[in-house]
Amino acid sequence: MNLDRDRLKRAAAERAIEFVENGMVLGLGTGSTAGFVVAQLATRVAQGLAIVAIATSERTAAQARRVLRASLLYLPLLLALLLVEALARTLGGFGW
Repeated sequence: MNLDRDRLKRAAAERAIEFVENGMVLGLGTGSTAGFVVAQLATRVAQGLAIVAIATSERTAAQARRVLRASLLYLPLLLALLLVEALARTLGGFGW
């Protein structure tokens, strides 16, 4: 069952990444799907995508630092929520 759930989360991440455009400011969520999102973003960033990422958890921020060559800001969730109007999308577990 875990494999099916992970496969679905990976598919959701892949689909979400299709909407990411050059120059976007992205919120990187806290949920388990966020790991799949960051991994997919790494591929796009390696191909030249330029984004600014705001992580809502230290765990996601650490993963993003390892794999993304993007500007990364870590903010506690409350501060990230205050900036929600500035975020193009929040991907991976916390979004509207």
